[in-house]
Amino acid sequence: MIPAASMSLEATNQSCDCGEPHEDLIQFLENLVNELGFFKDRYILNYGIENAANQSRDLDRQMDEKLEIFLKHQSAALEMNKPYYYYLKGKLLNISTTYSSEAESLLSKAIKLDPKIVDAWNELGESYFKANEFAKAQSCFEGGLREIFKYQELYKQALESLETAALYDPMWEDPKVQGAQLLQYLQNIVELIRTKGKLKPKKLKQILKTINFKYLGPYSAAGQCGETTTALHNVPYNELQPGSNVGKVILGTVICSVVTESAVPFTFCSIDKSETIIVTTLYNLAAGKGVIIGDRVAIPQPLVTDIDFHYKDNHFKFRTVRVQNPMQMIVNGKQVDDKVVSNASLCVLDH
Repeated sequence: MIPAASMSLEATNQSCDCGEPHEDLIQFLENLVNELGFFKDRYILNYGIENAANQSRDLDRQMDEKLEIFLKHQSAALEMNKPYYYYLKGKLLNISTTYSSEAESLLSKAIKLDPKIVDAWNELGESYFKANEFAKAQSCFEGGLREIFKYQELYKQALESLETAALYDPMWEDPKVQGAQLLQYLQNIVELIRTKGKLKPKKLKQILKTINFKYLGPYSAAGQCGETTTALHNVPYNELQPGSNVGKVILGTVICSVVTESAVPFTFCSIDKSETIIVTTLYNLAAGKGVIIGDRVAIPQPLVTDIDFHYKDNHFKFRTVRVQNPMQMIVNGKQVDDKVVSNASLCVLDH
């Protein structure tokens, strides 16, 4: 089993078919699933070895009760977060000691709707394992790992994992499609850096003139945030170090965004006064939000990764800045509004 990424979901007061309001319906359902898992894992300790023969029967009874509750809340939960509801119901059914085709179907739906739910990959792997489909099980466990690779920006490992998955199950198209999409994404980045966003020299010259320290906003030496001075040392892109650049802030102008099949992360290239280009990967951004060409963007304490690897006939070499919280950015001298932040977010540890 691989470590799971955590899912943060916005709490909502919502009525459902049971007639009762729930402060956080998804969390309520997740608690039911966890309760059943705890019941199964602690059964012998709580009821004694002499009752072990009754475990399967009692587990099925408890599951039926919780499935009824799921059914009562289904319409509201599907409206709130369809893929996560499918994942939770699939996980509930997967707690059974025997294979469930319904669990497999629900977990497959969850992954197709939202491949970022790492736990769903793990659960689907468990389901295939129960069905003795070991190659598919391994592919799913690696599928969860691939998501972590992608969102940790370990692109070489992600590409190699997708290639391996396609070999395990040649009939499964998802790894092939995802591999091609990720490869194209990386190729687009390299090409856009090489061509400086495909901007004409005159346009690029105009953009460079717009980079002014006033766009650092509250991160400038004179900037204030409440009563606290938030001055950081402005450095050019080429003076950044890999990892976290504590006490520093960068400022550049957006020259292009990078087209990708996945909405996460929102990726753009920017250029600073030294005419160095850097790639920014922006996470937890609400759908339809982002920056546009010409926006001046300041990023405090940038988390930098140097990408440099060969894959097949490609050489990928560029520098990225990862932004987990869009509200930390200053765009055109102003702090980003909280409306641009996604309600559901994938959280991964910094590497």
